[in-house]
Amino acid sequence: SEVIEHVADPALFAASLASLVRPGGVVFVTTLNRTMKSLLFGKFAAEYVLRWVPAGTHDWRQFLTPKELGALLSESGLVLAEKTGIRFDPLGDSFERSSDLGINYAMLAIRPESA
Repeated sequence: SEVIEHVADPALFAASLASLVRPGGVVFVTTLNRTMKSLLFGKFAAEYVLRWVPAGTHDWRQFLTPKELGALLSESGLVLAEKTGIRFDPLGDSFERSSDLGINYAMLAIRPESA
């Protein structure tokens, strides 16, 4: 979860995930979108205001858009099954699914039974 934005070669990381999952298995990837909204809330708020992670943990330029991540997974031989946004509910102190992919999002991809 939220690893791909930290690796040196996201395409190799996606290909490695695809090679490790068995036919019919699934890959679930969460990450941060490269938007101004994610820069404000996913980086600055999380690192400097809420201090959920150490300052400097994220490099916004390394965040992947859903289109970019989808392409990496598809090019690795996986079939995209679902994508969803993830939002923080401050009143419930919890995360929940959302239609908004602007900050955090998740993708589910399946390795076909036969390739």
